[in-house]
Amino acid sequence: MMAKKVPDSFWVTQLRQIHRHIRERVLAELRGSQAQQMAEVVAESHADVIFAIDRIADEAVQWGFENFLGRDLSFILISEGLPGEGKRAFPVGTDFQSAEYCVIVDPIDGTRPLMFDKRSGWILTAVAANRGPATGLQDIFFAIQTEIPFSRQDWADCLWAFKGQPARAMRENLLTGEEIAYTPRASKAQTLD
Repeated sequence: MMAKKVPDSFWVTQLRQIHRHIRERVLAELRGSQAQQMAEVVAESHADVIFAIDRIADEAVQWGFENFLGRDLSFILISEGLPGEGKRAFPVGTDFQSAEYCVIVDPIDGTRPLMFDKRSGWILTAVAANRGPATGLQDIFFAIQTEIPFSRQDWADCLWAFKGQPARAMRENLLTGEEIAYTPRASKAQTLD
């Protein structure tokens, strides 16, 4: 199916809202719980161990995509924490083959260090035109990642890029809401030392 063209600003605005929602839910739980509670194993899949913090993020992903994006576009959401095979079509009743887009989400990349308050985790999302089973990495046209900071950090970064365009970024003060735009730059280091 040919995906309808939506403005780049739509993707940035909507996915930043969804990522903020996920980040806020995860941070609220982390700050209101003991590390042992968030590290409790609640399930095991063929691919991974599922911790309590993962369940919080998975619920936030479903709610965020349903409420911020699910009314405007037809898409398949792919995320490990979704029921069944980890796929869901939006809006409800949409056929997987007829959905215009495919959205892939990793709700928390870096779960273990984040749940023990050692290092930030990241919400990772990529959007592709849906080509059914033939959809692949080459079809991704937009990607965004948002930092979920550990408790001693008051700023969080969000970076995004459209295929063929330079990356953009925003640094957000989580206490005041102040945002500072910046352009990410590749490291010029020649070694890992």
